[in-house]
Amino acid sequence: GETVTPTVTLQPSWTQIYSGDTVTVRCEIQGGEGAQWTYEWRRGQSNIPETSNEYRINSVTESDGGGYSCRSTRKWSDIIRLTVLNKPRPVLTVSPSWLSPGASVTLNCEVEHPSAGWSFYWYKAVPDLSEKSSSYELLPDGSGTAQDSYIIHGQTHTAGYVCRAGRGDPEYHTDHSQPKFVWSAAASLTVSPDRVQHFTSDSVSLTCEGNFTEWRVRNNSMWQHKQK
Repeated sequence: GETVTPTVTLQPSWTQIYSGDTVTVRCEIQGGEGAQWTYEWRRGQSNIPETSNEYRINSVTESDGGGYSCRSTRKWSDIIRLTVLNKPRPVLTVSPSWLSPGASVTLNCEVEHPSAGWSFYWYKAVPDLSEKSSSYELLPDGSGTAQDSYIIHGQTHTAGYVCRAGRGDPEYHTDHSQPKFVWSAAASLTVSPDRVQHFTSDSVSLTCEGNFTEWRVRNNSMWQHKQK
């Protein structure tokens, strides 16, 4: 009979996946559905002990990376390359990081090697002082959002946040990001005239406002105290 060239596919179809993720390599033969084929597999030059049309790797490691091919008739398929990356840790950014009480805060979660298919999880970091660690509380509607940003309205207190991402089915999760803090400004400092650089012998007025009895102006490492 005629020799058919099989095709190798990946499920999910990402050729770059992360260690710990699950992937299935499939061998497909055009018009060969229903036939009882026996399959041969190899990665690079090494044979893989698998005789069915699927080769499933439940928790990939770096050694699973490489070029996969299969055959069931006399011809080997073309090679599909699988690259295994380290498990990603997303980076959370918050803006503003200093806020006036009641303002809104935007959280952004970024995964390295960005690719489609991620959904995002948003948490408040709740410090556990007895164990010097944090537990994470999911924010309202913060589970599996399609957007990589999340807005918190009307924040009044200093708080810490973390995010993580997931994709696939069963879902593969990244590590949690490092916590980022949003600091609530009890005091606000205004500079007049309002610019960053001032010339020598200029007059500059610093005004510190807030409900407190004593103010300090910090100049580099020098603190100056003045009673109100």
